[in-house]
Amino acid sequence: MPHVILEYSSNLGPSTDLREFFSLCHNILVNAGISRDNCKSRAISRDTYYVADGGSETAFAHLDVRILEGRTTEVKEALGRHLLAAVRDLFNPPGVTNLQITVEVRDMAKNAYFKHPPSTLDYRSPH
Repeated sequence: MPHVILEYSSNLGPSTDLREFFSLCHNILVNAGISRDNCKSRAISRDTYYVADGGSETAFAHLDVRILEGRTTEVKEALGRHLLAAVRDLFNPPGVTNLQITVEVRDMAKNAYFKHPPSTLDYRSPH
């Protein structure tokens, strides 16, 4: 935890190396009190997508951020705003007039999240 998953339409090209983008995301998470050691990020370019009327000038980017439950609404809202700005800065596609960017910060239930080694979770003792 947390998991950061970037999905974007294949007609978008990131303006920077995605490793730099994910480093920025991890810094944003650390500033919210989340351990960098547990951050995991990945990106998926989607060849098959349909945005609005399906025109070639449409595109999307969605950042799904999953964190363990327990953070306040204010922390999650701040994360969402900072991460949205990071995604907006990542994409500047020529010829795309309808780029829809979304970010979702969601809680993962502690009792439904499992990890190995278990000692890396801060709320469970190893068994």
